[in-house]
Amino acid sequence: MINYEDEYQAYNSNEILEITVLSLKGNRILQEDCVGYVLKRKEGIVVLCDGMGGHDGGQMASRTAVEGFLQAYNTYDESVSVQEFLLATLDGLDRTIHGLKRSDGNLMQAGTTITAIYIQDNRLFWVSAGDSRLYAIRNREMVQITKDHTYRMLLDLRKSKGEISQEEYKTEIKRGQMLISFLGVGGLPYVENNKAPFMLQGDDLLVLMSDGIYKLLEPKEMEELFQSGRVTEMVSGIQAKVAASAQKNIDNLTIAIVKIK
Repeated sequence: MINYEDEYQAYNSNEILEITVLSLKGNRILQEDCVGYVLKRKEGIVVLCDGMGGHDGGQMASRTAVEGFLQAYNTYDESVSVQEFLLATLDGLDRTIHGLKRSDGNLMQAGTTITAIYIQDNRLFWVSAGDSRLYAIRNREMVQITKDHTYRMLLDLRKSKGEISQEEYKTEIKRGQMLISFLGVGGLPYVENNKAPFMLQGDDLLVLMSDGIYKLLEPKEMEELFQSGRVTEMVSGIQAKVAASAQKNIDNLTIAIVKIK
């Protein structure tokens, strides 16, 4: 299931989970976020992407990634482990998007973040590249599962190893939000995935979001909103915040909330 509208809200479910999706354009010209999912009886996959590349490049990159991931899932050979499937699919999509061309034959130079989850019975697998996030919420405790693959991450690592001084860090952190890993880069330098399945429990929430969500909400706002555990409040809270911030520069923002039954 992929919805290509600029703004929409959707709901679906199967025997083990419920999914709610909210996607808003903000005040950007194009909607470059894309989210899609496939639900089978006792399993499902959810993929969220945030494209970049100017003109329609970002939109094409994010849609190509979501479509490609769902197609790969629909033909998944279960003789291959889930982890191998996720990583191989990510690598293939990176090469595909890196090779996208414009009508004049030149490379499009577009890219997209990606965060994808695969739920089978009560087991969770995930894979991520870029700064679209995955959170898990259990018993009102919210934990960020994925890392943001930004220049800040690299600077933090280099500073912790003593490779750069505090002064160098302060100078370079101005570029901290620059992405250093995403689909389309041509050889992913950083990928997040779990080596062993994470065991899920009833009422667990899994939240995938593009950076438009966590850059719009203050950290305390996000914590209070999501720790409530009530999906309808999360959605209405985001919509209210967007409406209250209508005069500000608001990015595309997309969220997929998965509740385990």
